[in-house]
Amino acid sequence: MMLHGRDLGRQIAFCVREDDGPEGLNPDVERQRRKMHEEKGLDPDMGKYQHDSGVRQEMERMCGFRRIQMIRMLLMFWRLMVQHVRDETAPKHVEALWLLTADAKDRNKRKTITTPAQEELIKAKKRRPLVALAMLTSFLRHEYRSKNINHAEFLAMNQNLHGLINGFNGVDKVHSVPLPFPYAQMILIFLSIYVFASPFIFVGYFGFACFLPALVLCLAFFGTNEVALEIEDPFGEDENDLPLDPMGDALKSDCEMNLEVAGIPLNNMRKYWEEIAGSKQRWTQIQNQHMETEVKNGILLQTRQSHKD
Repeated sequence: MMLHGRDLGRQIAFCVREDDGPEGLNPDVERQRRKMHEEKGLDPDMGKYQHDSGVRQEMERMCGFRRIQMIRMLLMFWRLMVQHVRDETAPKHVEALWLLTADAKDRNKRKTITTPAQEELIKAKKRRPLVALAMLTSFLRHEYRSKNINHAEFLAMNQNLHGLINGFNGVDKVHSVPLPFPYAQMILIFLSIYVFASPFIFVGYFGFACFLPALVLCLAFFGTNEVALEIEDPFGEDENDLPLDPMGDALKSDCEMNLEVAGIPLNNMRKYWEEIAGSKQRWTQIQNQHMETEVKNGILLQTRQSHKD
């Protein structure tokens, strides 16, 4: 699955065209914002917040915006897949899709990768990783219809999307299909009987030292059984489980490396992640302003009606 994720990240970075920002403007988003403000008199705060994209108006015009959006969907898929196999299904977990796992422990560095609009959609679903892949598919189809990728590139990227879906189905099967309980019981019962009976066989050959081979036999069989129990569900957070969180961080680093090589300034990426992390706060402010306006309008209507009466 990591193979398909990395390959898709590389294809997004290098295959999507017509994403270099406005013609004649510096691709660095900070300089672009200042220049647009000076020359065109635009809002220095980058315009109004766009609920669909989770950013402000002028950021949608920066170099690499669509490519970073698609990369974010890919990272969302991985983080949601990790939560799915760890049975983290509560709505609060959707709000904890961190850009970097290590930053989750530090409140000052936390950066989420979901917007309020996407959180609303994802919380209502059970197989949430597939929602992120559906969003990524929608982006991919839009790029193809806009002729920003050709047919061969579309097929190759679509093939990697199918690989991610197959990988998720395989992981979900390992996680959700348990070892039958009677089978586990029978294994444990027969292991106990065998280990208990083996010293009676060894005593004829080893005499008083028969406890030594019996001990080795006991350790071998029960140790192998414990190893089987560990690898039955390797998606937790124990030391012996798969390092899914570091793998997600590595995927993020690889995608950013591809974007940087493709000519997208690092400052644009940093600004984008900050913008997404602050999207919930901006949306809350907008909703509060709407509520205040509605309350004020309601008070004015009541006042006018009282004057008429």
